[in-house]
This record gives sequence, structure tokens and C-alpha cells, in this order.
Amino acid sequence: MNGGWIFGNWATYGGGVYVSGGSFTMNDGEISWNYAYRGGGVYVSGGSFTMNGGEISNNIVDYGGGVYVSGGNFTMSDGTIFGNWATYGGGVYLSDGNFTMDGGILRWNGATYGGGAYVRDGNFTMSDGTIFGNGATYGGGVYVGDGTFTMSDGTINGNEGSGVYVGDGTFTMNYGTINGNEGSGVYVSNGDFTMNGGTIFGNWATHGGGVYVSDGTFTMNDGTIETTNWHESLVYVSNGKFTMYGGEITGTSLGYIGVVANSFTMHDGEIRGHRGSGVYITGTMIMYGGEISNNGRYNGAVAGVRANTMIMHGGEISNNGAGNYWSRKLFFWRSMGKYYDNVWRRSC
Repeated sequence: MNGGWIFGNWATYGGGVYVSGGSFTMNDGEISWNYAYRGGGVYVSGGSFTMNGGEISNNIVDYGGGVYVSGGNFTMSDGTIFGNWATYGGGVYLSDGNFTMDGGILRWNGATYGGGAYVRDGNFTMSDGTIFGNGATYGGGVYVGDGTFTMSDGTINGNEGSGVYVGDGTFTMNYGTINGNEGSGVYVSNGDFTMNGGTIFGNWATHGGGVYVSDGTFTMNDGTIETTNWHESLVYVSNGKFTMYGGEITGTSLGYIGVVANSFTMHDGEIRGHRGSGVYITGTMIMYGGEISNNGRYNGAVAGVRANTMIMHGGEISNNGAGNYWSRKLFFWRSMGKYYDNVWRRSC
């Protein structure tokens, strides 16, 4: 398809285009104002659809407003999927197969679940491009159901309802940027989020402006989570597991606490520069390495680390506001690292 307009059609599957085998290449043109039960603009059940340009827009369905992939491959290198609406997956719905985004824009799509994209199953790989300005109750940018979402580059920004919402699936962030979303940058409901690189900053949420874990796991190996907006906590874990092997959780005078969790294990990395405590743990914190420093500088009444139980094998806690740690139970092992300045309260 090098031009033209496919519009005003209705079907149960694929209002504009249905691909069950072979290949369809879209270089330009428009697929818009179509209606269907699944896949308002395009439905792919086998074969391949390649989008090098053009637009898929203003389609309305229950599942997959712009695109529905139930098998085969959809590759987006350029072009725009915008202005589509669905209950699940305003821009894209992936139930099986592969959706690869090498470029282009998913923007201004709307849904209850997954404004930009809904990954029920299958694999969504993003190596470039932008997911911008989409809206949903859950997962304004991307909703990961039982599938897999891998982000190697690109930008997810300006979405309403969090940047990425991880339901029961897996989200791996290797590089790229998640910023300026209304809601957490990444919200983990019951799945797994691994951060190997990239930057999460400037998202708007009272708790968990960077990452919110209501259940499931969050593993941070590298990358940066940074405050540029006011929040109570940058990383918030209400019920789940957070393990930090590297990277930075960095605050400013706008952010209050770096990490709030029921339990936290830190092997390496840095937590620094928060207005209040660097870490606030209601249960047990175990520290093997890394550095927690320069927190509480805007509020002299807080310590760098507040934990019900603190077990320190190594690492460094230094130069924090009212003291470096406050703990009801504090244990230092022979291999312990460094801690400086005063202790606000310690009873072992």
C-alpha cells in the first residue's frame, strides 16, 4: 500500500485489513474510521504486516482499536497509529505472535486497559519510536497482561494512567526513557519488572512516582530513576520484592523519600539526594553493598535509612541529614561496610 485510503468498513475481524497469511506492506496511505469486534484497522492472524509509513487512525472496537495481532508478525518502522479507541488496547492489542516497534509513533489512543498497547500474550519488542499521549485507566502507555514487553530504546512519555502497567506478565527495560506520564512510570501489579538500563524520571504520582509495586517483583540492575516532580516516594513497594544490584535512585528538593518498602535488599548502586530519608523500610533491610548518601539535607529531622530491622554486611551509609540510620534492631556483620556521623537511634 503506497497511498490511498481504506475507510468506513465494518467486519467482525479486521475492519480495514485482515491478514491470515502472506504479507502486507504499508508505505503510505491511511486506514481509518473502520469498525470491528477485534482489530478495527488491521487484524493479523498469520503472515506479516510491515508498516513503513502512513497512518492507522480513528478506528473503534472492543479489542485492538488500531491493530490486533493474534499470530504472525507486525513490524512498525515508521508511521503513526493514533486516535483509535478500544476497551482493551486502544492502539495495539497483542494476543499472540510478535509486535516489533523499530520506529514510528503510537499516540492519542484511548482504552480502559492499555491506551497505547495491550500485551495479553506474545512478545512486544520496542527498539525505537515513541508511545506518547495515550490514555487508559490502567496502563496509559502499555499494559502487559501475560505476555512479554522488552524495551531496548525509544520513549514512553506523556501518557495518562502510568507509562507501563505490568499485570501478570514480564517487562524488561534495557534502555530508553519513561518520563512525564501521569501516574507511576512503571506500575507492577502482579508481574515482574527488570531494569537493566535506561531512565525513568519526571512522572506524576504521590507514591511510586518512578516505580510502584503492589505485588510481584522489581529487580534493578542498572539505569536511573530520578525525581523531577514532587512525590512522597520515588519507589514504593506495598507488597512484593525489590532487589537492587546497581543503578541510581536520585532525588532533589522536590522528592521526599527514595524507597518505601516492606522489605528491601541492596547489593550495589546508589540512593542519594532525597529531601527526606533515602530508604524507609517497615520490615527488614539487608545491605550487602552500594551507597546511601546525602539524603535528608532539606529536612534535618530524618535519617538516611529508617528500618524496623537493619542487617548490614557491607556498603556505605554517609552524610545524611539527622543521622545515617534509625532502627529498632540493628546488626553489623564482620564484613560490614562504612557508616559515618551520628546515629539517631539504635537498640540491638
